[in-house]
Amino acid sequence: MVACQNVNTTLFNPFPQGVDSTQHLDMWMQIIAGDRVIISDWPTAPGSTQDQICDGTATLMAQRGYTVYRTPALGTSSHFTYTNAVMCNDLVMIPTYSQQGMSADNTQALAMWQSALPDKTIVQIDATNIISAAGALHCIVMHVPKNLNGALPGTYLIGPQGGSPQVLIPGEQIEIEWLADDDNAATGIDLWMDAPFGSTRPVPIIRNTSNNGAHIWTVPSTSTLRRFRLRVDAKDAEGNTATSYSGGTFTIQ
Repeated sequence: MVACQNVNTTLFNPFPQGVDSTQHLDMWMQIIAGDRVIISDWPTAPGSTQDQICDGTATLMAQRGYTVYRTPALGTSSHFTYTNAVMCNDLVMIPTYSQQGMSADNTQALAMWQSALPDKTIVQIDATNIISAAGALHCIVMHVPKNLNGALPGTYLIGPQGGSPQVLIPGEQIEIEWLADDDNAATGIDLWMDAPFGSTRPVPIIRNTSNNGAHIWTVPSTSTLRRFRLRVDAKDAEGNTATSYSGGTFTIQ
């Protein structure tokens, strides 16, 4: 189905909670490139629900043009998976386990990842002590994208975006949301009521607030601006500033 931003979305049946309590997709499948995917296989549980889900998904992805690679998975009291891996640029970190009898599976999984991504460096990380918490490497890592503006901050006003114009009621509480980043950190945020095309001096809403992504603004009863846009300025420690505006305008009733 096409549900968000014209992106094709496929919903898969979850694993039984007795096999994987989180029922997270990354515990048994990892898309590793635009045309390649790694999916778990269950050699010790053929025909099981989880095996049928993985086999069916492998067939589906192959039909969609993906090259499918299979890594072993085992599940008793814990779900031992090799798809719950972390990819960062040219480095790929995959789980390995020290439990008795898993040495061959560790070796097979490493060989499969190396075959699937021959230009990457594949490193095995021991996940023995965390896998019982129903997750491996991918579950404990958050990817932080590189700031596209280099040494300069960047910002985006999420909303509200206004209208033509959007009418605000005095005393109404509005949540203003934004995104901001920097190569180090955005150290301060300024929010403004800003006249279109700079025809009048902007009116501050709040100055030098923390970059927590949101501010509750109480609409004032009066303003020197009859019509205005919302504006966010993000500053860094070096004094650089980035600015973003609402797409539409506002007026106070």
